Amino acid sequence: MIDADIAGLLADLASLVSPNPQPSPILTRTRSRSSDSTDDFFDAYDDSPLDVGPATTPGLKDLDSDLDSELDSDSQSVLIPPAVSSLSKIPQIQRRQNLPVEILIQPPSLLGLLRKNVGKDLSTVTMPVSANEPLNLLQKLAEELEYSEILDKAATLDPSLRLLYVAAFATSSFSNMRAKERSIRKPFNPLLGETFELIREDKGFRFIAEKVSHRPPILACHASSSKWVFTQSQMPTQKFYGKSYEVIPNATVQILFLETGEKYIYEKPVSYLRNVTMGEKYVEPVGHMVVKNSKTSERAVVSFKAGGMFSGRSEDIDVQAFSADGQRHSISLSGKWTTELTTNLGDVIWRCGQLVSSPETHCGFTIFAAQLNQITSLEKNHLAKTDSRLRPDQRMLEEGNYDGAEIKKERVENLQRARRAEMDSCGEIWTAKWFDESDGAWKVKCLDGYWEMRERGFPELPILW
Repeated sequence: MIDADIAGLLADLASLVSPNPQPSPILTRTRSRSSDSTDDFFDAYDDSPLDVGPATTPGLKDLDSDLDSELDSDSQSVLIPPAVSSLSKIPQIQRRQNLPVEILIQPPSLLGLLRKNVGKDLSTVTMPVSANEPLNLLQKLAEELEYSEILDKAATLDPSLRLLYVAAFATSSFSNMRAKERSIRKPFNPLLGETFELIREDKGFRFIAEKVSHRPPILACHASSSKWVFTQSQMPTQKFYGKSYEVIPNATVQILFLETGEKYIYEKPVSYLRNVTMGEKYVEPVGHMVVKNSKTSERAVVSFKAGGMFSGRSEDIDVQAFSADGQRHSISLSGKWTTELTTNLGDVIWRCGQLVSSPETHCGFTIFAAQLNQITSLEKNHLAKTDSRLRPDQRMLEEGNYDGAEIKKERVENLQRARRAEMDSCGEIWTAKWFDESDGAWKVKCLDGYWEMRERGFPELPILW
């Protein structure tokens, strides 16, 4: 049996959980320097539009300057989870190919909600569970690694070609929104302290993410393979324009190749959710994304080509690479972020993966996305109790229990508000469990980190649901 084989192998791998947990507190109890207002902690804040009003999108020059400011950090300071090289020894896990049931509940009319709440602060309006897909934002971060084999290949190439492969990888993450059914629902918002782990023995990487701050909302993640390390911190915001949402990820991604020590950095571009109030909804990334090699100062510029006013979603992209002195490389990429990217020599670097069967009734998921909330033999009885797979409202939605999901969602949100009220009354400051913040960057903890604790036994963790 596969389960028996896995159980035996886990005894020698870092993913084994010890029966002797080492408890330690999750909160640091100190007096707050300044008290937050009592209305500063509403999960509904995350379930609804944030800032309402115009915004500006950074230009290429501004983005390049921001990237340069990131280059001073030590590229060798990222921890590789223990025994990551042993992932290949785990027998192939049989993962599902679709969601367990069709998601038939229809999302609410945003126009109706806006009319119903005229004059109200939208940050206090709680969206019904029918507005959600059965994944959350931490799992969406993990979804960006669907095409991690591009990074595996990139690790074997010369730096100039590696740059284009990293640019292709950075672009590939947008393809999970190619099915327009994905555009009509939103992911669940993680609770403060919520985590998500992903072990993919077939792809050779491990991933851990945590919601490290609630106001402002900040997510941090870290993934490692035997060839590369992937880190990201994200502070997403949204702006509502009447017909469109502007989704601003405020996300910096760093990819370190272990053999060469090269670090690639890019910031995600702005995306728009079009036709919010009426018409067919779709997501469209806009502008430019600059991928920079911090060692050589080479860079690739990914340009999302704008469509006409009546042309619908624009999917065409162009990728140009430049040397440190601004000379254009002879090899470039072109294609669509929804399907594939090819070089000007005709080589396919990336092609999108398969959607689930009947995507129109399964949230438009890819097969990879449909597997993220599954509890396999690798996770059963080994997960931290803060892991998103154990969240009851999300689980019930995935199983088609809509009434139960609505009840649980309200309970989960009320528990979170109560925790914040208690912290405020005691002057407590939340401390992330698995990530440390330094100079505005979030890095995975090197000592007593997630994978070490998973091996020895998790300490005391907050009760989130």
